[in-house]
Amino acid sequence: MTKVRYSLVAQFVRLLPSRTSIAVVCVISIILLMIAMAILFRETANISADRILAEKKLAAAHELTTAAKSVKLARLEWLLAPTPSRAKQFKKKRSAFIALLMAQDRGVSGDAPSENLTKVLQLVRQITAITPQMSDDELRRSFLNGELRRLSDAIFHVLAKEQIRLSGQIARRRDLEKRNQSVILQVSIVLGTLIIAQAAQVTQRLRHERTAAVQEKYLEKLAEERDRADILARELSHRVKNLFSVISSIVSMTARGETDAQLAAQKACARINALAIAHNLATQNDIKESSKTYTVSDLVNRVVEPFCSNDGTLIIKGSNVVLKPAMVTPLGLIANELATNALKYGAWSTTSGTVTIDINCIPQSQMISVLWAESGGPSISAGHENSGFGTTMIDLSVRQIGGTLERVWHDDGLQVRISFEGQVG
Repeated sequence: MTKVRYSLVAQFVRLLPSRTSIAVVCVISIILLMIAMAILFRETANISADRILAEKKLAAAHELTTAAKSVKLARLEWLLAPTPSRAKQFKKKRSAFIALLMAQDRGVSGDAPSENLTKVLQLVRQITAITPQMSDDELRRSFLNGELRRLSDAIFHVLAKEQIRLSGQIARRRDLEKRNQSVILQVSIVLGTLIIAQAAQVTQRLRHERTAAVQEKYLEKLAEERDRADILARELSHRVKNLFSVISSIVSMTARGETDAQLAAQKACARINALAIAHNLATQNDIKESSKTYTVSDLVNRVVEPFCSNDGTLIIKGSNVVLKPAMVTPLGLIANELATNALKYGAWSTTSGTVTIDINCIPQSQMISVLWAESGGPSISAGHENSGFGTTMIDLSVRQIGGTLERVWHDDGLQVRISFEGQVG
């Protein structure tokens, strides 16, 4: 039962839309809602314009009704006391009403007159057509209880119908405006919610991308540290192997040159201790804690001299050049590798080998040149020299001091020239 439940949940999760599809649907919904709002705004504007026009027509109908009441009042005064002045006032009011009606017949705001106003105009024309043919007495009798009274009452009835029609039209327009405003408000709320949701999704995506970028940068740095640790481990392994090999060579060559076992053991121990000092200097363990300055001659002598056996020869000559602190370790490593190779494969692997180190400096350019020249050793091929990790370590150290290196294999031994920028002591 539990497995079936988990299976149903998994199928439901698979049916859920992805973030991309949700974003697309959200954007499409925003566009459609904006179109709907534009349509609603336009419709509301048209309804408002119709309402304003109807209000103008209602005001005109009220004005026309007021003018008709004024005509009726002047007519009643004339009927009660038919004097020339009151007859003149009645005609004046009727002429003003007819003028106002003709103006209404042209329409409000250029609009065509309504059916009710057209009917009022017809009634007025009927009255105008009848009155010239009647005497004053006939007019009075007709206005009191005759055709003219019926036509006059019909005018008031039609004007009342027009006011009712316009009032209803205005009320309907206002209801439509309120309804559209309510719909616009609801659409605005939905649209704002969608925009906020989309903005939140974009913000979350940007935050995830920023986090991913930071993680990627961290992983790259971690990979660099791992590579550096791997290089250090390889260097340590290489140096340990070299130390064992060099110690073995020192013991072997010391034993070969001495017949007294105790003296041979003392010399071997002294050389191994000197080798430890040189190794320590090459890795700069005692330089970091000291403010002492070193020259190339001091460094080379301390690092290389322990590798030279009694039968070998070490010659150091040239300028007294002071090293920058950052160059001590790289040059120490280079000298250590060259001395190790000389003892294992080169000049010092024989009984009559010589290593000459020539140090030159050009004051104008501040360039230092160190020449390592071996002679009296076995012939070494370039392929054998380039195949080891020691050669890679030498190249890395040369790049670290910003220098250049040239290797040449002569018949009598290896020759290496290292050039870098320094200062004269």
